[in-house]
Amino acid sequence: DGLLAGIFLVLAGLCDWYFVLYLFLFTALAIGWNWVELLLRREGRGRVWLAPVGPAAVAGILFAVVLAPVLVPMVREAVRFSFMVRAATDLYILSASLLDFLVPNRLHTLFRPDAFTWPGNQIAPVSERTIAVGYAALLLAATAAAVAWRKTWLWAAAAVYFVLLAMGPQFTAGSIAWENIPATTTVDGWTPYAVVNQLVPFMRISRSVSRFAIMVQLAVAVLAGVGLAWWLVRRRAAWWAAVALVVVLAESWVAPFPMSPPDTPDYYAELAKTPGPGAVLNLPMNYDRPGYLLYQTVHGRPLTVAYISRDDPRTLTERVPLLQQLRHLGPDILADDPAGVGTTVLADLGVEVVVLDRYKMPGGDERDVTEAVAAAVFGDQPPTFADARITVYTVTPPAQPQSYLELGPLNWGPLVVTDDRRYRTVGSDPAEVWVRHEEGSRTVHLTYRGLHGGEVVAADGTVTPLPAADGPTMVAVRLAAGIDHFRLAGAGGELQVERIELAP
Repeated sequence: DGLLAGIFLVLAGLCDWYFVLYLFLFTALAIGWNWVELLLRREGRGRVWLAPVGPAAVAGILFAVVLAPVLVPMVREAVRFSFMVRAATDLYILSASLLDFLVPNRLHTLFRPDAFTWPGNQIAPVSERTIAVGYAALLLAATAAAVAWRKTWLWAAAAVYFVLLAMGPQFTAGSIAWENIPATTTVDGWTPYAVVNQLVPFMRISRSVSRFAIMVQLAVAVLAGVGLAWWLVRRRAAWWAAVALVVVLAESWVAPFPMSPPDTPDYYAELAKTPGPGAVLNLPMNYDRPGYLLYQTVHGRPLTVAYISRDDPRTLTERVPLLQQLRHLGPDILADDPAGVGTTVLADLGVEVVVLDRYKMPGGDERDVTEAVAAAVFGDQPPTFADARITVYTVTPPAQPQSYLELGPLNWGPLVVTDDRRYRTVGSDPAEVWVRHEEGSRTVHLTYRGLHGGEVVAADGTVTPLPAADGPTMVAVRLAAGIDHFRLAGAGGELQVERIELAP
């Protein structure tokens, strides 16, 4: 049993880590159920207590061994870095309300799109709150719980348990709106989700809380099967099964199913015929878009940006000029001018083609800033290709590369944007800044705030103190010829770094 369970656990791990988490939690519940039964039968002695654990242990060991090449680096990353842990507000936003399980299917042919605004979670995407169980299934499940409770109470307990988990850090029976989201940065308390979140390793990596509904639907499906079997035996009429099938299908009817057809522009097929290993930079890139991965299946080139499930601060998107501005639709702390360093940055990254897709930036800053930055980089250079949807530029490496700054991969905080300033934080662990295309001795102007000050240490050991400052303060850091990077850190507190630029 353990070997077979391990094989399917491995297959689940190859599909989705959420499923693995759910199965581990269900296994813990099943082991607890077995122990309760042992107590009720007064058999809680000796090795019988280990019997329920054996198959689970075999499955877990097989899972760990087979998926070690994936698990080991993932665990290493989770231990060393915190970027995979989403903000606590996400856990409240993406939780389920009790009503989300009880309202009819939001995608039902007869009810959409009005059903999207029905009571329940009002702020999560529709995909995260289409979790209705169905009244026919609930009635059959209730029948099973009533007439065969000794055989089905594990599944009934699982359904209730995962409903409570899906409701997240706070229970909401009615609608979830923005005003229900607490202004908190932690998840604590005594709801089942809050307890599990604190006790289970790496639980905080997960984000979409309402997806625990998958296990609710699985448990209800088992209960509904038992309930239907009871009716079939009692009534001895096969047509009961047909009636139940028709009712369940009627409750869940979605036809046509909402779909987004592939919209790959024809240009990418032509790009695939063009020789060369150069990468593609797809714009806009203010957030990660999975469509760019779809286009890559056609053109086959490396991508500069695409889709990852978490924002990794070590990616060059957050660390080099031009990409920073395109990402945040505004200046970051590096003050390099895209018009001056843009083609140098793109050439250094191996970018050969830049594609602006107007269908993906309908208006506002998303379009205005993106197009303005692209215009600054390419100036009067004519596009390689243009139609009603996309404009394509080919990157020509500059004859004389320009110097620019690059943030190091570690210890920089995310960009913080307020009404009057933008900054990144640095604590006592040093963060690096590199000078690309170093040209002899240079001076770097650093603007920061920090109540405890800090210091800058160049690669040759030269130290520049950063005095305590409760307002914006600029310090000149002199780098000798051949020194292409330096480290900065706060002293007893964090620095808020607002601007770093190479002096003219």
